[in-house]
Amino acid sequence: AVDALGKAAARDDFVLSTFLHEHPDGFFVLPAPENPAAADRIDPRRVGHLLRQLAGRFRYVVVDTAPGLGDLALAAFEQASAVVMVGGPDVPSLRGMRKALEALRELALLPASCTIVLNGIERGVGVTARDAETVVGSPVAVVVPRRRAVVRGGNAGIPVLLSAPRDAAARAFGELTRRVDEGLARR
Repeated sequence: AVDALGKAAARDDFVLSTFLHEHPDGFFVLPAPENPAAADRIDPRRVGHLLRQLAGRFRYVVVDTAPGLGDLALAAFEQASAVVMVGGPDVPSLRGMRKALEALRELALLPASCTIVLNGIERGVGVTARDAETVVGSPVAVVVPRRRAVVRGGNAGIPVLLSAPRDAAARAFGELTRRVDEGLARR
């Protein structure tokens, strides 16, 4: 993945394409660096260039950043048309989300399309969507329940949307997809 940020890939889309892995369902993946030390050597300016290259080639470019707002994540946010912020069912996770949202607003890096997701919710355990909205200070758009089908699918390498499309978690992910798509269509 680090090689995709090199000068050769930056100048030539064919070279860049050699670092993309095609999934049987027709999408491409550029994996993260194999170790944190390699990620530390990445120049955030190259991330921005790479994302612009990919956006010129694909309808959607999805970036899964590490938690927090490090330089690489901020480089991705600079290019973002939509953001999905995911928080767990605990107050520390939600406070972290609130701080990240505040920082992104202060830096003028938060796109108009920002979807808040509460992930791994179990009835009677952790916070509710209403609690999360109070802590985060923004409405929760999608609540993903904690489901065995997600774990089973993940362990098998098959997303729950394919392994168990009628499961409540799969329906929540479908709702998330619909909301993000609508948010992008409005811009």
